[in-house]
Amino acid sequence: MATFGLLPAYMSNQANTEIKIYDKNLNFVNRFAYDNTYTSLRTIWISPRPDHCILGKCLFLNTGSPPGFVYSGMGPKIEEDVLNSIQTGRTPVSASSN
Repeated sequence: MATFGLLPAYMSNQANTEIKIYDKNLNFVNRFAYDNTYTSLRTIWISPRPDHCILGKCLFLNTGSPPGFVYSGMGPKIEEDVLNSIQTGRTPVSASSN
């Protein structure tokens, strides 16, 4: 006899992006941080005794990479921020901020 179940799972996951800019001498110049936190609603299949899970410890772990939609719009924003930083000739910030 086999028994399976469905368990709804609401998850809030962090997916942060950090861009650091260095000059030609590898001195730290600027840093950009982007918060790509996202939520997901999914269903987890629960089998009676999965071999890879001990006492259900793997049921709620996010074991893969974030879905593509999390970062899909970030390219143009990152490019714009880096370009603006270079064009404005931003003075180096202290290394303590990285």
